Amino acid sequence: MVNPNTDTNATPFDPVADAMAKAKAAAAKLAQDKKKKQDEESTKPVARAYNGADLAVTFKPPTYILRPIIPRGRLILLVGDSNAGKTPFLYQLIGNLLKQKDFLKYFKNETEEPLRIGMIDAESTSEDIGWRKQRQGSEWPESFPVERFVWTDRETTPVLKLDINDNVKKIQKFVEDNRLDLVILDNLHALSAGANIAKPEVASKIITGLNAILHLPWKPSLLFVHHPRKKPGGEKYKTSILDPDFMSWLQELSGTMVWINRTDVRLGIARIEKNGNEYTVLRGMHRVPGSEQQFGPIYLSIDDDHDVAKISNSPDVLDNLSKKIREIAEQMKKAQRFTRADSIKQPIRCFASKKTVGRAIKLLKAHGFLNETSSGEYRWQDLQDDDDAAVSSTAAFDSAFPDEHEMIIKDERELYSSRK
Repeated sequence: MVNPNTDTNATPFDPVADAMAKAKAAAAKLAQDKKKKQDEESTKPVARAYNGADLAVTFKPPTYILRPIIPRGRLILLVGDSNAGKTPFLYQLIGNLLKQKDFLKYFKNETEEPLRIGMIDAESTSEDIGWRKQRQGSEWPESFPVERFVWTDRETTPVLKLDINDNVKKIQKFVEDNRLDLVILDNLHALSAGANIAKPEVASKIITGLNAILHLPWKPSLLFVHHPRKKPGGEKYKTSILDPDFMSWLQELSGTMVWINRTDVRLGIARIEKNGNEYTVLRGMHRVPGSEQQFGPIYLSIDDDHDVAKISNSPDVLDNLSKKIREIAEQMKKAQRFTRADSIKQPIRCFASKKTVGRAIKLLKAHGFLNETSSGEYRWQDLQDDDDAAVSSTAAFDSAFPDEHEMIIKDERELYSSRK
């Protein structure tokens, strides 16, 4: 009797052929898995020993958008309290970069081609952004191609789901679609979708996601703003931005060391009151090779409308410099004219290191006390305070320093007299 469900035309079962087919499929799967693993491994950082030839060929020195605060392909952290003026500071920075000019006439613009900049602003309305740009006037170019600056405001940011907790990949796509050279996130709390970013595990997850953006082929830079929460009961912070240990201030305001340890540049901005005067202080430190590890504190004056910052040239700034810097500055004032080689001799050096002298020169130049000529000679400058009242350098130092520090020696006087 024939089974009606049996196909009489079916090929007879061949156990040998079946075994060979299964072996072939297994070999193909093994090869596929091996290739997948190789592809995954090729994208991971590989720990290896480099020899001298590797160092010469493989690596290039860091490049900068704005030296030393915005190196290319790096994470930059900006920490500051709610009244520090971080957001207008950032929009002024963007305007200066679009104009391809130095920022605050201090931070050097090293871009060769026009930048594409993105701002993900989770707190400002579109009207606020437009108004701020208008108020900053000459800090921005009169016109520029629309693709050079793209931004979102507090209405569009959540619609686009550009948060840093679960949607970092959407931020990466935003960077890729607009091929941004610099993207600014303002700020971590507003973009965290309610996550507690003071917890190390949360901060680590966010940093890991943001790091992926840095590895895009054109190596964009990413600057994000950290706005610390106010302490309960109006409790004040224990540290100050002017403390010798700047890292302690950063740590207290950041909430966790993850934000500091896993970023390349750390900037701080704060408003302080000292001797009855109010200042906005900018300070920074970073780990990128080939540039100074710390800079500042730089004292900024902000206009009454809280829109435009500039480095203060008020004589009062001298009162706030560190004791060693003040001593060096006093001798430079008395010398009036000197070269860099002269600056590391006594008495100008005041038993400070060459590094400290160099830092003093940079700070005093930034605040307008020193002018460098094309021949490399430094000259002490008469100053104008922020109300445009002329103030002589002698008057500035008479109020800032007592006469008991008289340290100029005879041969130094003769040296400078011979140059006049």
